[in-house]
Amino acid sequence: MIQSTELSCCRILVIISRPIDIQDMPNISDQWALQDALKRIKIPALLKILHPPTVESFRSEILSGYDIIHFDGYSGFGIRCPNCSGLSSVQEKVCGRCQYLLDGEIERDYLAFEREDGKLDSIASEELAEIVMSD
Repeated sequence: MIQSTELSCCRILVIISRPIDIQDMPNISDQWALQDALKRIKIPALLKILHPPTVESFRSEILSGYDIIHFDGYSGFGIRCPNCSGLSSVQEKVCGRCQYLLDGEIERDYLAFEREDGKLDSIASEELAEIVMSD
């Protein structure tokens, strides 16, 4: 076993998503606490904040290769509107954002990313896993 006296750099992608159309989202994020903790334990790390926190920017950025992905935002179980990507509760039959009929749509776990206009763009946890695994 070869031992190195030099630690390799840990690459961390931080996604801070605060869609403007989700109520009760705290404005405080913990990226500074994460950065301070890494300094205290002296781990060489590259901390990249994804901006804007859109699904497309995530798809592009993940190709750069990261050791850790830290998501700071909203997640929930519901139905994603195929028309506008808004999230609705399982009980709702019509999208609250665009009034699209949700019959036949499947409930899943979603993470709340943002669109370019700052509004919610949801992505299913399975889709997120596919993006990360295809890297």
